[in-house]
Amino acid sequence: MSIFEKSVAFDHCVYWPPKQNASGQTSTDRYGKQLFDDAIELNCRWDDVVQIIKGPDGTDQASKAEVIVNQQVATGGVLWHGRLADAPRTPPMDQTILVVETISNLKRSKTIWFVYV
Repeated sequence: MSIFEKSVAFDHCVYWPPKQNASGQTSTDRYGKQLFDDAIELNCRWDDVVQIIKGPDGTDQASKAEVIVNQQVATGGVLWHGRLADAPRTPPMDQTILVVETISNLKRSKTIWFVYV
């Protein structure tokens, strides 16, 4: 395992991907509440650090954590620090993914995702 891969291998988080409808838009229930697919556990590196980041619309937003994961996640999903067995039944909406950035190695054979919640 390379150093690149080891950087995300020592901690765990739970990810709730946003549910998508047939047209690829985020699904909501009849009350306008966002829907999510089943939670999955990911390997990660979780750093609780408050920082100002640029949101997708270019505005400044406050991020509570920087999380490095080894699989693609989507803006609008939810991340929670911990194991799947201990996760809450419903996604904690105060930990919605604000921004996702990717970094690849020089050969582009490995990619990691920087996630801001």
